[in-house]
Amino acid sequence: MREIRADILDDLAAMVAQTDEAWQAWVTDTLGGKSHRPGLAGVMSQDVIKALAADGRAPVSVEIMIQPGLLAGPKAKRHNLAGDALAADQWLALPELLRKPKAVLRDSRSGNLIYLLQPDGPRMPQLAVVVDYQMKIARVTVVTNMVVSAYQPTIQSLRGRLAGGLSELLLGVIE
Repeated sequence: MREIRADILDDLAAMVAQTDEAWQAWVTDTLGGKSHRPGLAGVMSQDVIKALAADGRAPVSVEIMIQPGLLAGPKAKRHNLAGDALAADQWLALPELLRKPKAVLRDSRSGNLIYLLQPDGPRMPQLAVVVDYQMKIARVTVVTNMVVSAYQPTIQSLRGRLAGGLSELLLGVIE
């Protein structure tokens, strides 16, 4: 039994490493203008899935995808100008950061998940994820979870959104 468990853990570690490598290649290609398809950044944790299921909102899929325009497009340019864009090293480390978010919120108006990643000074990287996002790939409708926004609001503004009821805390803490 221990050998089977060890084999499963080895396989899982290899899959994580392959996903991280593929992600880094995708980020490099995207920033270089070579990729125009969504990239796989990670998967929802069991804790997030359980929190959604408890509200009757279990996702159809667990992967978290990102459109290339968030790294190199109009939204990316807007956040760069505002000084709240994710840095290249944060984009490269995103799969690891998603595996251990600081907190996960739900936007009270849209229902989107808000992944809050490890803070960078007074700002905290935030990814807004549409659960069960539908898109077409080669004329086939695919359901995934898509990051539609990525930037670094201030921790103070995040606390204000919670206090004002604009967001609800599903998991973690905002310190």
